[in-house]
Amino acid sequence: MTQARQYVSKKTLPIKVHLCVDKNAAPGTAPVWYFNDMTADVISIGVGIRYGHIQFELTEKSARSFIFTGATIQSSCDDLKVACVEETYIVVDNDQQNRNHVGKIILTVATKETASGSSPLTFTSPDPEVTNTGENG
Repeated sequence: MTQARQYVSKKTLPIKVHLCVDKNAAPGTAPVWYFNDMTADVISIGVGIRYGHIQFELTEKSARSFIFTGATIQSSCDDLKVACVEETYIVVDNDQQNRNHVGKIILTVATKETASGSSPLTFTSPDPEVTNTGENG
């Protein structure tokens, strides 16, 4: 007897991505962005169908130096939407209407400490790409 697939509500489970922004990687260069302790020229997050949110959280170390200031979605469909921007985390809703590549999320952070009278430095992430896998994993 075949058992029917049962899915948890798409809007209940978040995928958590821990983000470390290393501003000391090389003096005078842009920071290195580590997603769950990994960095690469292209980072892609495969999202199973039961996940309705992607939550990016600054690591404790990064939260001492940076705050999130925003996120931009680059996509040709409407699956991804910025739901919440707080100093230490950003939540992106994923309504799972499409499969395969559904967009790119550009995260922005700003430095907490600046010299008197100067504006905080801001940095944008190079990734990640988001792929809806259609799988229940």
